[in-house]
Amino acid sequence: GLRAPSALLPFGMEDTGKVVEDAKALGVEYVGSSLFLPHMPDFKSKNPLQAINAMTVSLTEDDFKKMAAMANGFGEKAKAAGLQYVYHNHNFEFRVLGGGLRGFDILLQETDPSVVKFEADCGWMKVGGADPVALLTQHAERFALVHIKDFKNVTKPVTIFGGPDAPAPTALGRVCLDLLPSVGAGRKAGVRHFYV
Repeated sequence: GLRAPSALLPFGMEDTGKVVEDAKALGVEYVGSSLFLPHMPDFKSKNPLQAINAMTVSLTEDDFKKMAAMANGFGEKAKAAGLQYVYHNHNFEFRVLGGGLRGFDILLQETDPSVVKFEADCGWMKVGGADPVALLTQHAERFALVHIKDFKNVTKPVTIFGGPDAPAPTALGRVCLDLLPSVGAGRKAGVRHFYV
């Protein structure tokens, strides 16, 4: 009787139709992606994480608009199959871009709320310098899922996805994340599933 209500799948890395088909086979309600970029790096390279880092630190407003358009496409195909698409954030979306906006702000503005929801990763939000409680409160209708994790040694915002300066995970509620307010804000927003 074990059931998975959601799954993070390789949207943007494999054919969307196949990804949606796999999601239907899994029996999930929410399908999402935790990382896709306007131009995916070569994952056959010796260090794919380095390639991803190089791309995430150089993303522009236009790149985030392209990502939003891609998310809208994923969301439309998911909705047609009776599924809800969600975008799972990391920390790189909270880097302030040239025009003063963060990448996450652009994703919120440029995605269609009827086909794109978000899975708030509260730990990565906090690491990136954002306030998860404020985001869950201000944009309650956009969040479907919440992922809670914590990081150590975070003394200032870090928007680098990986590498030697990347934050390291730690036991939940010990360091960075104020757990109860994040859960409370998610509940008020109507979030149905919390992942720890």
